[in-house]
Amino acid sequence: SSFFVAQRKELKIMLHRKRILKVKLEAEKGTQLAADTAGHVYDLDIDPDNNFEAREGSGLYLGQVQTAVKGEDTGFANFGAEIKGTGAGGLDTFNAILLQACGFLKTLEVYNLHSAPASQKTISLDHWHDGIKKRLYGIMGNVTIEGDVGKRLMMKFELKGNWSAPTDEAMAAFAPSSQAP
Repeated sequence: SSFFVAQRKELKIMLHRKRILKVKLEAEKGTQLAADTAGHVYDLDIDPDNNFEAREGSGLYLGQVQTAVKGEDTGFANFGAEIKGTGAGGLDTFNAILLQACGFLKTLEVYNLHSAPASQKTISLDHWHDGIKKRLYGIMGNVTIEGDVGKRLMMKFELKGNWSAPTDEAMAAFAPSSQAP
């Protein structure tokens, strides 16, 4: 019995490692790009968030006689990430991209909250999990920064954007930052 528990735990660790998440700043808002900056994330939840829209009938008949139609193809990605530096006084590129999608304006290595639409950034996100690639683009969202004294400082992201249908694709090359948080 303990052998099978150990095997199941090892399998879970292996499957967890077969995930890659990459992001990229979009030059033009809502234009899907191939993400190229990888990072470590925790508790990832990424899925479509499609809505069906009811269509009112003419009123001649009881009930809904018109078929509902699918609304916009939107999706969400919720996850946590450690705040890391570059080791040379800057913020890790993965973190910097995510913060810009959450309303922070980056000037050199200073991040200020802003609400000017012309300065807002959107990102593209690619997620590979065991040979399946999920994509979101035109993403913006919210971040919460949490931490305790002497422990890791974590960012919790709630992102929303345009959803692309999943595709079969081999795992991409993965080169996240090796810096400690």
